[in-house]
This record gives sequence, C-alpha cells and structure tokens, in this order.
Amino acid sequence: MISHKKLSLFSRLSYCNPFTAERFQIEKSLLGAKCKEVHETWHIGMNRDGQRPNISVLVDFAEEALAEMRSLALAGKKFQEEAYEDLISFYLYHSLNEALEKAILEECLDKHKNNISQLYDEYLVKLRFYTHIPGVKEYTEHDEAHLFAIFFQLRRAFHYIFNNIAGGSLQSTQLRSQIWNSIFTHDMRRYLQGRYSIMSEFSTMITGPSGTGKELVASAICHSQYIPFDFKKKQFADYFKNLFIPVNLSAFPKQLIESELFGHEKGSFTGALSNRVGWFESCSPYGAVFLDEIGELSIDIQVKLLRLLQSRVFQRVGSSQDIKFSGKILVATNRDLNEEMNKETFRSDLYYRLCSDRIVTPSLSEILAQSPNELEEMVYYICQKVAPLEAESLSQETVKWVTESMSKSYSWPGNFRELEQCVRSVLIRKGYEPMQVDDYKEEDWLKMAAKANLTADELMSHYCKLAYEKYGNFGETAKKLKLDSRTVKAKIGTTDH
Repeated sequence: MISHKKLSLFSRLSYCNPFTAERFQIEKSLLGAKCKEVHETWHIGMNRDGQRPNISVLVDFAEEALAEMRSLALAGKKFQEEAYEDLISFYLYHSLNEALEKAILEECLDKHKNNISQLYDEYLVKLRFYTHIPGVKEYTEHDEAHLFAIFFQLRRAFHYIFNNIAGGSLQSTQLRSQIWNSIFTHDMRRYLQGRYSIMSEFSTMITGPSGTGKELVASAICHSQYIPFDFKKKQFADYFKNLFIPVNLSAFPKQLIESELFGHEKGSFTGALSNRVGWFESCSPYGAVFLDEIGELSIDIQVKLLRLLQSRVFQRVGSSQDIKFSGKILVATNRDLNEEMNKETFRSDLYYRLCSDRIVTPSLSEILAQSPNELEEMVYYICQKVAPLEAESLSQETVKWVTESMSKSYSWPGNFRELEQCVRSVLIRKGYEPMQVDDYKEEDWLKMAAKANLTADELMSHYCKLAYEKYGNFGETAKKLKLDSRTVKAKIGTTDH
C-alpha cells in the first residue's frame, strides 16, 4: 500500500512548477534508487525531444497506486480522497501528453484535424473509470471539460516555454520558472479552482535589453492562456494559434498609433475614409495584445490605455460608444521606465498598473559570464531555426569560429539577436565581424557593463582587452588609455584566466 508520505509527494508533484529544482527533488524523493536522471533543470539542451525517463516510471507508479485506492473505494474502505484526485490528475495528464502535443503541433501547422473530439472521448473513459465509484468526488460535465481544458493548457505552456527559452544556466532556468508562474501563478491548485478565469485581467511587463527575446516570452504567455472546452460541441472556444497580437509601437508614426490600437470611425480625422477595427477590438477574449516598446506611447494615449486597464472598456477614435476588452495586455520595453517617469514622459499610474507581474529577460553576456558553456546550446538552438537540416554541423562550425576568433570578453551588445546574425554570417561567409566598441555610444556600453554586474576591476580588464584588440600592441594601448604598459599587460592577463 502506498504510504501517506508518498501520496503527499505525489500531490505536490501534481501542482508544482515543472521548471524548478523543486520538481526534481520531489521526483527523487518519490523514486529513490529508481530515479534515472541527474539534471535538476528541464531544458531543451538537456533533452532535445522533451522526453524524460523519470516520467514513465512515475506514471506506472501512479497507475499502481490508483488501482489500490480504487479497490479500497469499491470495498467501502477509507482512503485519502484528495490525494486520490491528485493522482488521477497526474496520471491522466501524463498519459495524454503525447496526444496533446500532437494536437498542438497540428494546430501550429494549420492542420486542424478533428482529433480533439476523439481524444476527449478517450479522456472521459479513463476519468470516469476512476471517478464513478462510491466515496469519490462527483464530476459534472462542466468539471470534466474544465479539467481537459487545463490539461491542454498545461501542455501548451510546457511546449512554448520549453521550446522558446533555451539554456541550462541559472538565468535561463529562472526565466522559464517566471513565465510558468506568470501563466498559472505560484499556486496551481488555486489556479485550477478559480484563478484561471481572472488571469487575463493581470497585465505582464517584460523588461530587458534589446535582443533578449522579450517577444518570445510574450508569445509563450499568450499561447498558454486558458481556453474553455465545450463538452457539447467537443471543441475549444478558440484556436490558440490565432490569439497572439504583437504590435511594435516603434514601427508606427505616432499620429497613427491611437488608430492602430483603438480603431476609428469613418470621418473622425483626415484620411479616415472608413471604419477601422483596432488591435484591442480584434483581440479574442482568450488572447493577448503585446505592446512592444511601450515607452513609445505619448502621454495622451497612455491615459487611454490606463482607462482600458482599469475599466476594461475603450472607444474608437471619433466614437463615444464603449467597447469591452476581455483579453490580456502584455507590454515590453528596453527603456528605463523609472527614468522616463522622472522626466514625466511615462505616467507613474500606468506603470504601477502594468508592473504587478514583471519578467526580466537576461542579457547574453550575463548568461555567458556565469555559464560559458551555454554558448554551445544557444548556438545549436539558433541553428535549428536558421538551418535545421545542418544544425549539428553549423553549430559546431559557429562555436569553433567564435571560440577561436572572438575575444572571451566580447559583450555581445546585440544579445541573442546578434548571436543569430553571427550564425547566419558563419553560414554565408565562414565568419562574423562584430561591432567595434566605438561603433556605439559610450553610455550604452557602460549600461551593458553595469547590467552584467562587473566590478570596477573586471570592467577595467575587459576595457583594456578591447582596446588592445583595436590598437594591436601594449605600447599604443597604454598611450591611448593613459596607463602604464605594465598595468595594461596585467589587466589583459586577468581576462585570460
């Protein structure tokens, strides 16, 4: 008979964040000597197909425990009902995993096969086998459909977070965990019971340097929103692939941004020849509008956005009719919004309305400073997208070129976007010419150094190295930096270790 302690561990496992070390520790405690994995983080570089040997062992374990507890229930004996329900959820979700992943991939490829109906029928057979017995919570048709919708949401969230965020570094691990909590909150049990219905009311602010994947984070959150399942029609209320609306505010002239976001009525301004539906109006109740470069909004549009966030209604330009907004708002910026608020170019009330859920994307230099070996995984991840048929060979060629031809202290100012261009350049030209220090503003370079948490000594060492690469010898470098050549040699030597 499964012990009370192991039942408690299974309950924790059913509701914990899968991208945390806690998940692995629970698995280890449950499996003991049968634990087949040593990695404490779950990421695409560790296992590129997303499969883990511990899971199959745990599913078998859960199935055996369910059989024991079901027998007790049928015999009218006492058993832990809540733990039994948690075991059902764990077992059903993981037994459906492959079929759910297949459904996700089909929708991503616009192959809307009618497999969901069949999958739901199979799910109901298994669920009712374990629940239609004395002493077990009675599931209504709504409850059954809701649990199925949660399973599909869980799989989508895992799919997008696992595939969008590469790397096993501490920063990458924390980022995946933050995204998961942004979708489900820190308490999955409460999410399942009711929080799922209010999460679109919470906006998410994504900050970080340019090129660090803020849109990938936003995409993962949006594509993982809860979508109800209609048990009568046996279909979801919407297709998740169509729900993400990314809007790069810097791409529009300032005078057109309001119309793009809120829409306009015919004749409301010169050139408004017909009615226009804006991005907020076209957003599904289960979708999200992602406002990239939120700092580009003028004060008057910030006021209108604030009203939308507070009241969940807005008007088209030239109209007084309220339109309800039920979707989620995601925003991103690489600007220092504290500085913008001090300059009174960004409203503080809007900022505080946006910042309840905040995610910070790390720079590439921050990641490589702590985990230099991450370069290989990041490059391979990019190669899979740039040239999937030769990802392995191109990855090896790129890493070899970067290791042999570029300075270890190179700060990658363009972050992952620059690394992708490096991969493309190696593919085309067998090499990459990085931007020189004097090709960008000094204050930008200093800001990047500050974000990398460099000490003054480390900053001096990196700067001496970059200057030496530019001037070619110790004497000229020392002259330009107004330092003794012995100091330059010592600083450059420090960066080589």
